[in-house]
Amino acid sequence: MNIIMNLYLLLIFSFLFSVPGITKENAKLIDCTYFLDPGRVKVKWEGFQTLSKTPLRGKFKIIKLAGTTQGESVMTILKGIRLNISTDSIYTRSKLRDRTISKKFFSNLKGGAIIQGEVSKIEKNKLHAKLTMNGQTRKVPMDFLEWNGNFRAIGVIDILDFQLNSELKKITKALKDENGEKYWSDVNIEVQARFKKRCTKGRK
Repeated sequence: MNIIMNLYLLLIFSFLFSVPGITKENAKLIDCTYFLDPGRVKVKWEGFQTLSKTPLRGKFKIIKLAGTTQGESVMTILKGIRLNISTDSIYTRSKLRDRTISKKFFSNLKGGAIIQGEVSKIEKNKLHAKLTMNGQTRKVPMDFLEWNGNFRAIGVIDILDFQLNSELKKITKALKDENGEKYWSDVNIEVQARFKKRCTKGRK
């Protein structure tokens, strides 16, 4: 991440001070604002089933944003945004499985069928997210990359940390014919986003 960021900053610096007509004085007058594209925010997950931990991948199709969606940098937006993820919008390429997971696992969550996520801290190429599900809030460390307006963060949660033991048993029983009566509690999560940048020349 540091190598990518340093290269990116070096390219910008070289551009500002090498293009004819742009001087040290007026370069400072260029103001840029970053915008989070709501339609390009994605939350994906990867669970595991069967004794051999066969991956089961899916995503949530409905994600509502709250808080800051524009700012002077991508990091500014990340620190001020909150994701409200609708668990009813789960998608695994199987309508029957989607309905089963929604009914057996998510339907009785404390606080409703919404998962909330927000960033509490950012340091170098790692961010610390706060994830709230079933009335429980847990800190989730995530590695991230940000390049050319693209953002990707990955982490791992254990659903037992959110007091979902009984729900795990229910979903295991409900899908026993499909997964060999085994669902694992560790889940990989991934958040993707796209940012737009708009720059204008300010006044002296």
